[in-house]
Amino acid sequence: MLWGDDIVIGETAAVAQLIEARQRLGGGSVVGTIRVSKEKVASYGVIAGTPVDERTQRVLAIVEKPRPEDAPSEFAAVHGYVLEPEVFDVLERAKPGRNGEIWLTDAVSELARQGAPVWAVELQGARYDTGDKLGYVKAFIDAALRREDLAPQLRAHLKEIGWRAPGER
Repeated sequence: MLWGDDIVIGETAAVAQLIEARQRLGGGSVVGTIRVSKEKVASYGVIAGTPVDERTQRVLAIVEKPRPEDAPSEFAAVHGYVLEPEVFDVLERAKPGRNGEIWLTDAVSELARQGAPVWAVELQGARYDTGDKLGYVKAFIDAALRREDLAPQLRAHLKEIGWRAPGER
């Protein structure tokens, strides 16, 4: 399950990183994360977990939009999940919460509380919030500049309108 307004651009696609983590860890559900400052945790679901390795945690719970002083870590859930089918059983039993909605984050957190393996993996690459106008533009330009078929023409256009790459005269 991927979030449509969240893009990660890197050497390895973010969803491939989630799948690789699931395989490496022997199954279970996996959520993508990034590190965020305490000032920004209130915008995210934040992982409460125990470290497995440098990039991975075993999830104990996901705390949705905590106050900075209540955040259990600096790992914010982003991009999406690779989910085990058991999540549908939890969702079926779930009662509406905030705003009368049933939240997937709550179901994944419940799976973790029940002892099911839920992992959080820190994604490698540049992450863009495309729900934000500037984030969308940055993602679009950065992705185009990585493409051999588009980058030369885009760079030429940017020069035409007066943009210069850092270090250019």
